[in-house]
Amino acid sequence: MKESNALKLSIKEAEQIVGGLSRPSKMPGYAYGLPAEKCKTGSKLWYKKNTICSDCYALKGRYIFPNVRAAQERRLICLHDFRWVAAMVTLIKKRKMDYFRWHDSGDLQGLWHLLKIIEVARACPETRFWLPTKEYEILLQANLFGEIPPNLVIRVSDIYMDGTPTIIDNLPTSGVTIDETKFTCPSSRQGGVCGTCRACWDVNVQRVIYKYH
Repeated sequence: MKESNALKLSIKEAEQIVGGLSRPSKMPGYAYGLPAEKCKTGSKLWYKKNTICSDCYALKGRYIFPNVRAAQERRLICLHDFRWVAAMVTLIKKRKMDYFRWHDSGDLQGLWHLLKIIEVARACPETRFWLPTKEYEILLQANLFGEIPPNLVIRVSDIYMDGTPTIIDNLPTSGVTIDETKFTCPSSRQGGVCGTCRACWDVNVQRVIYKYH
């Protein structure tokens, strides 16, 4: 059953329902961060050499601050609120967000989670969403070909450093490189921020390669 996104909510009520939003300094807008420890696939890859998750950026730096970790755990619980879709739509519309990133930390928790995100994107056609994920099984369960809203870019993330992309339903991909000559994300050349680049949110950009950091 789909959640209603027609509920009349204030910004304060919506923030309480979703557990608040994250605001990565690198990004051009808001994001929604979850605990990296609760990644279904990523938590299994921490112990595998040369995987991107073996040196997860979301398990160090500011991400380990107690207030950040508490906010991530709160959002994880809030995902199950039947008003979550309505609250996310309220926040995105009232704050007039042009760009939004799903999961600057963490990942999809199940097919039900992905379907909620798709519903939010459909209700907010004026906003461009980017969802990077390593949850291949969830994508395969969803059978998404032709069902993804045009304003939602689901970017399939590589498992290994300098790895071969995994193609699922011809979705765009992303990878991480330690080779100084191979990365395409410009952030490392411009103070660690996106700047004017929006490649990650562009469905026409088939592959983005980030520099290892």
